Amino acid sequence: LAPLHEFKLQRRATTWGVFDVREGHRVAEMRLQYSVATTPGPIQRPRLSDCKQTEVTVQWEPPENDHGAKVVGYKVAIRLDAQQTDRNGPAEWITLCEQTKSAVPAYVVTDLIGNSSYTLDIHAVNKVGPGDGCEYRVATAPVAPAP
Repeated sequence: LAPLHEFKLQRRATTWGVFDVREGHRVAEMRLQYSVATTPGPIQRPRLSDCKQTEVTVQWEPPENDHGAKVVGYKVAIRLDAQQTDRNGPAEWITLCEQTKSAVPAYVVTDLIGNSSYTLDIHAVNKVGPGDGCEYRVATAPVAPAP
């Protein structure tokens, strides 16, 4: 089964031996092409590209490795602290988008509170599912003081 573990052999014709297990000798060769896919790696280099009082725009680079299936979108979640919600207790993750409509590596988070910081968790998504997450801390623009 060695060819299954050799990623350099994927997506190209590979020859496998067919053996008679009882007699212990090779009886044929089989030539096939295969590919293995799993969830993508983490996004790379997240950065804040725009910052307003109630929204932030985050951009990033796609994962270095799609692990055999192209990235079709991104899952974005935000962590809200107790003071940012109506609930008491520990911070909680809220999914903003299960999968973006495109594979463009950017997302606008809206309805935020000015002069506050948030943690985003961004995952690349392929046909297998969401990959490893990348947490990124952002802050909204300051709010003008009351007169």
